[in-house]
Amino acid sequence: MEDDVTQSILKELFTYDQDDGHFYLRKNRSSWPVGKRVGSLKNGYIAIQVGARKQYAHRMVWLYVHGALPVDQIDHINGVRTDNRLVNLREATTTQNLFNSRMRKDNISGYRGVSWCSITNQWRAQITINKKMELLGYFPTRECAAKFRDERVKELVGDYARLNFPENGGISARGR
Repeated sequence: MEDDVTQSILKELFTYDQDDGHFYLRKNRSSWPVGKRVGSLKNGYIAIQVGARKQYAHRMVWLYVHGALPVDQIDHINGVRTDNRLVNLREATTTQNLFNSRMRKDNISGYRGVSWCSITNQWRAQITINKKMELLGYFPTRECAAKFRDERVKELVGDYARLNFPENGGISARGR
């Protein structure tokens, strides 16, 4: 269990390179030599074997560097699940982490939080926060709806917002 892992156990087993975001063996492990990079993919994230269990590397980085597990979640700022450099990791609430997630694969508007409403024949902007949908309004173009949604999301989650128009101050929601 994650709670059984401590900073001292991690530092005894591994070294962590903040420049590349990987853990390396500090001691020989069966046929693996000292200095071998460790980790394998698990649900799109890097996981490392600590004792009898695999642990997500991004959470172990936090423990290794800060001496404690995160209170809630760890967010990969650039959205790349395998990029565990410390500069790419930050503590986040579930809501903050969700607002920095990828655009859904079934999205047809090309923008986060924007969909077509056949009843009004307009583009609808909406967000879901704390499991409640907030309708932001109806717009003549999907770009207008996306820009309005971006402004509301920036108000709610600030730097955690993955925006449709990153040139307006956020992380791109497109192309990922």
